[in-house]
Amino acid sequence: MAVVALACLALPLLCLTGCSDNVTTVESQEKSAVSRTGEDPGSAELDPLPPAPESQILDDGRVFSHAPGELAQLAKYLKELKQNSGIEIFVAMYGFLDGETVEERANRLREAWANRNTGVVVVYESGGEGMSFVATDEIDAVLTRHDINTILQQAGQAAQEQKGAENQIQAAVHTLAESLVSKLDRRKAANALTSKKRILVVSTTLACVVLITLIGLLVTRFINRAERKDKEFYYFPNARVGTRYGAAFSGGTGAEIRFK
Repeated sequence: MAVVALACLALPLLCLTGCSDNVTTVESQEKSAVSRTGEDPGSAELDPLPPAPESQILDDGRVFSHAPGELAQLAKYLKELKQNSGIEIFVAMYGFLDGETVEERANRLREAWANRNTGVVVVYESGGEGMSFVATDEIDAVLTRHDINTILQQAGQAAQEQKGAENQIQAAVHTLAESLVSKLDRRKAANALTSKKRILVVSTTLACVVLITLIGLLVTRFINRAERKDKEFYYFPNARVGTRYGAAFSGGTGAEIRFK
């Protein structure tokens, strides 16, 4: 299945000689066909991709060759970010890319390294003074396209404000991480609130159903009782009262006295 670059930001960066260009934001980019193995069909001429580095950093361009301590600190930061938030940021740095752009290399690395991860792949080419960010499907499933583009723009702006490739990369990575954590935490909170509202609505609905059912049973019972009352018949015996002392229906106690 073809992999779509959810958000790709191509920006020329300040190179070590001090030259700079404008930042270009791409709202959406049609991706070149990329197979699930991480290689383009007919891409025999492209450089083979190495396995995902355990440190999440590949410095083929030797950008941090004069700052190994900073590279170690960046790797530690990325590791802690993954452990604490589940966000995984991969950084790949090259001197020159042969036969593909930074966006194309970022797409291939995304597929090979972070296909099912929540995070971003960052590719930097010092020779072409370019940097590209590609978000994964997991990010796209949680955040809106506007949110993703905003995050990538902030990372690009943070990189432009720095001098030196290593500083630009560190600024971009830290900005990406902080923005992603903030956006994802807000999204989780909103989802939790929505879930609570749903539970409240369901609970209220069930309570109403139970109450209505009870009222219905009581009303039905009352109606059935009234119908039974209406169908009841009472039978009284017929009584005859004889004439006594010459008066009809006269009461009293009769007495009979006989004499011999």
